[in-house]
Amino acid sequence: MFLNPVRYLPIKQKIIAISMFTSLVVVGLAALSFFITQYNMNQNILIDSVSSLARITGLNSQAAIMFKDEDSARENLQALAEKKQNILSEIILPDGRLFARYESKQKPHLTILKKIQNTKNVPWKDSQKKSGNERYAFLDDYFVLEQMIIVRGRKLGKIRIYSDLTQMHDTLKWQGMVIVLTLIVVSFLGFLLISWLQNYILEPISRLNSTIKEVTENGDYRLKAEKYNNDELGE
Repeated sequence: MFLNPVRYLPIKQKIIAISMFTSLVVVGLAALSFFITQYNMNQNILIDSVSSLARITGLNSQAAIMFKDEDSARENLQALAEKKQNILSEIILPDGRLFARYESKQKPHLTILKKIQNTKNVPWKDSQKKSGNERYAFLDDYFVLEQMIIVRGRKLGKIRIYSDLTQMHDTLKWQGMVIVLTLIVVSFLGFLLISWLQNYILEPISRLNSTIKEVTENGDYRLKAEKYNNDELGE
């Protein structure tokens, strides 16, 4: 327990220790809450962004699917290469056959592509906005979103987009560093402030203690401690 070693400290150090512990717990919880909020917000931004890309690409590929024009569908998927975080995109027909495919040639993506190929069980989650027609999954290094391509109630197929999470992870690392640095600065400023303010409590106690010792040693009961505040010590 935190309080066990504190009980043996001088009053001055007790005040600092308890105040700092309380401040660190409160600020730490606030920082953790902020980080979790940022993490969820970054995930939602990525989901919305990839979902919009899938919707636009799916709309542009409807005619290509209906007329079995694989080249046009592949060109539509290649347009997604403008987004550097896009690793792989596919259009899959209702019977499971691959209709069109595009994969990134960037060296950092080659390792992730191998992981995608070796992944057997994807932890899919249904999208709340498009329940039944869209699902997604966050894995260690990449994000995948799958969206149905539907025309007048008829399912032509589905588009699947894989995105690199490196950028999002870098953003979270930077935000985490800012939070830790802020926590350190706030803790240091809190320590300085507590060290300064504690004199308002300790000074009257120290003077009262000195007066009691002087009365005890000299037997002079006419001595009185100087009144500092209107609290319990000043009465």
